[in-house]
Amino acid sequence: MLSQRRSAAARYALCTEAGADGELSFDAITRLGTLGSVFRRFLLILCAMSLLLGTATIALWIRSYWFEYDVVRQDHPYSEQLAANSCEGRLLINRICLRQPGGGSSDWSLYKIDLATIRKNASDLPTQPIRMFDLLHSFASGSRERDIVFPHWALAAILLALSAGLYLQSRIARDHALRRHGLCIQCGYDLRASPDRCPECGKPRSTSESSAVRAALQGARGFELAICCLLVWAIWWIDPWRGAAAGQGLAPEIGIGFYPIWESNRGADDQRMHRIDASWGEEWDQALLRQPDGDHLLVIGESDGSSFGSFKRVFMLDRSMRVIRTGRVHPFGKPVRPIEIKADDDSLPASIRSKWLLGVEWQTTPMQWPAASSDLPALKDSDYYDGWILWDNGPQLPGELYTSEMRTIRSAEENPIEN
Repeated sequence: MLSQRRSAAARYALCTEAGADGELSFDAITRLGTLGSVFRRFLLILCAMSLLLGTATIALWIRSYWFEYDVVRQDHPYSEQLAANSCEGRLLINRICLRQPGGGSSDWSLYKIDLATIRKNASDLPTQPIRMFDLLHSFASGSRERDIVFPHWALAAILLALSAGLYLQSRIARDHALRRHGLCIQCGYDLRASPDRCPECGKPRSTSESSAVRAALQGARGFELAICCLLVWAIWWIDPWRGAAAGQGLAPEIGIGFYPIWESNRGADDQRMHRIDASWGEEWDQALLRQPDGDHLLVIGESDGSSFGSFKRVFMLDRSMRVIRTGRVHPFGKPVRPIEIKADDDSLPASIRSKWLLGVEWQTTPMQWPAASSDLPALKDSDYYDGWILWDNGPQLPGELYTSEMRTIRSAEENPIEN
C-alpha cells in the first residue's frame, strides 16, 4: 500500500510539471526517460565502455599484421611478470612467476615492434605456427608460466555483443519506468486519460513487455552471466601460482633452490642420477655416497652460466640434509655416476698425486671444440669424461682429465673416499 502511494505521489509530481496540453516538461522527460534511474545510467556507461573497447580491439586487430605490441608489468627484482601481446591477429595473455620472491617494486612498459623488419631478417628461419585458440603452461628452472591465446575477432565480437545487450537492457529499463508511471514509452506523453492509445504519437498502450522482449532480455542476461563466468575462469586458470608447491628450496642462499631427496640412484641407465621437481621444474643430479663416517648425498645443481663450458655447483649433504661442503665441477654432458679418481700425473701437486679424490663421470654430448682448440677431437655420444670436483677452499685441481691416461677410477658409491 505504501509503495502504491509513493508511485501515485511520483506520478502527481510529474504531472504537475506538464503544461496545459498534458505534455511533460523537458526536465521530467529527462529524469524519467534518458537518465531515469541509477541502474540505467550504470548500464549505459558499461555499454559505452564495451563499444569503445570493441572498436579499439578491431583497430588493434588491423594493426597487428604490421606491428607487434607488448604491454608488460614486471617486478623488480624480477620475480613475477604479467604481459599482453598483440601480433598477427592473435592476443596472448602471459603470466610468469619465480620460486624465489623478489619483493620489490613493479612498473609497466609498452613495446612496439615493426613486423616488416622481423620478417625481413628472419625470412630464412623456420617458424612454428601458433593456433588461434590455445592454453599453454610450462615450468622449468624454478619458474612457472601460463598463457591464453585467442584471436582479436573473438574479443571484438564479445565486446560488441555485450554492448548491444547492455543497450537493450537500458532501453527495457527506460520503457519499464515510463510504463510504471503511466507514460507513453515512445514520446513520454501522460496516458492517464488515454487507456488504449497515445494521443500524441498514436502508439498503442501496453502494460507489460512482449514475449519477444522478455526473451531478448533473458538472452542478454544469460550472455552477460556467461561472460562473467568466462572471465573468472580465465583469471583462475592463468594464475601461475596455482598448484605450485610452497617453499623456496633447501638452501636458496647458496644455490639449492629445490628439495633434494635422500635416496640412491634410480636404476642403471645414464639418467639414473637425474631429478626434476614436479612443481617448479628445477633439474639436478644426485647420488648417495657411502663413506666411513656415514652416508652422504652428493647433489649437482644447475649451471651458473658464467662462461663457455660453465661450471655446475656441487653440494655435499649429511643425513639431516645439512650442507657440509660446497664446490663446483666442469661438465660436458650429463652425469652418470660419482667416482673416485687417482692420477699419477707428475704435473699434479705432490699433496694430491696418487690419492683417491672425488669426481664425476659424464656422458658427453656431441660437440665440436672452438677454433682455438681445433686440435682436439669432437666429442661423441659414446665418449665418457672424468672430472674432479673442485671443492671450495680445497686444493687447486684441473677441472677435467679427459686427455689424461695416467689416472685410475672407481665407483664412489661402493668404495670409501680417501682424501
